[in-house]
Amino acid sequence: MIAGRKSPRTKRPTLRAARTALRALCAALFLGTFCASPGVYAQDLLTLYRLGQKNDPEIQRARYEHMARKEAMKQAIAGYLPVLTAQGEYVDT
Repeated sequence: MIAGRKSPRTKRPTLRAARTALRALCAALFLGTFCASPGVYAQDLLTLYRLGQKNDPEIQRARYEHMARKEAMKQAIAGYLPVLTAQGEYVDT
């Protein structure tokens, strides 16, 4: 055996322990980052979603088309409703 080198059997437990420690560290970072304050991330994501909806021209086009169709429906229904007319005259004698 060469001085300064360890046998393969002694490296395996050390490598296995290092992998386990690395996995534990990654899990702790993941949980600490994403689970510590879920409300903050959800609020930011919701804000980004609303900004995207507000500024996306395709979504705006669809929204305005929907509003126009709703108004056209109201106007079409108005044609079937009764029409009232009034006429008056005032004479001062």
